Amino acid sequence: KLVAYVVKKVHELGVKAVAHVYTAADYRAALYGGVDEMVHMPGVWYEAGMEKTRFLLTEEDARETKRRGVVVNPTMAYAHEFVIAHPQWAKLVMDEMFIPNLRLLKQHGVTIVTGSDYFHHNVLEELFLLRDSKLFSNTELLKMTTETSSQLLFPSRKTGRLSDGYEANFLVLDPDPTSNLDNLRSIDMRVKQGRRLFL
Repeated sequence: KLVAYVVKKVHELGVKAVAHVYTAADYRAALYGGVDEMVHMPGVWYEAGMEKTRFLLTEEDARETKRRGVVVNPTMAYAHEFVIAHPQWAKLVMDEMFIPNLRLLKQHGVTIVTGSDYFHHNVLEELFLLRDSKLFSNTELLKMTTETSSQLLFPSRKTGRLSDGYEANFLVLDPDPTSNLDNLRSIDMRVKQGRRLFL
């Protein structure tokens, strides 16, 4: 009831409601409370002895997420930093919580976007972790980042595509990142609002 009340007040301000979730119960409270976007994957704060089922989403969770049009931002880079600090749990969290949850959401067509949840990280670390999950192709990950995430962040602007009428903000890469995401580090040229940037 409290989540629904807070979300209602947030929506009355004309902004989106975004929830950080740590367990499957958090996820459901946010989902049925009416949030617009989830951040994190359940399992971030796993500790030894906790039941794994506390962090696993269900088919119904995934279906309802899709039905309500809720967006999911896994912020796996944030989670990865936690599990790296606790290496004894890292494989369990990644393989038995994060990846099954992401697989389920993807299978049900939930919109997944990318972000780091850290000011001192860029989106590359997130992309590489999502790639390592083996759930997404390089092309899917690039579209997720350049199109889906951009259009979610700036819904009133025409961004994220090379098309007539869209903002001329883009990077020129060499070689092709669809063959290897590591190529995202090979930037030949940067263009902002139609003007080349020299860094």
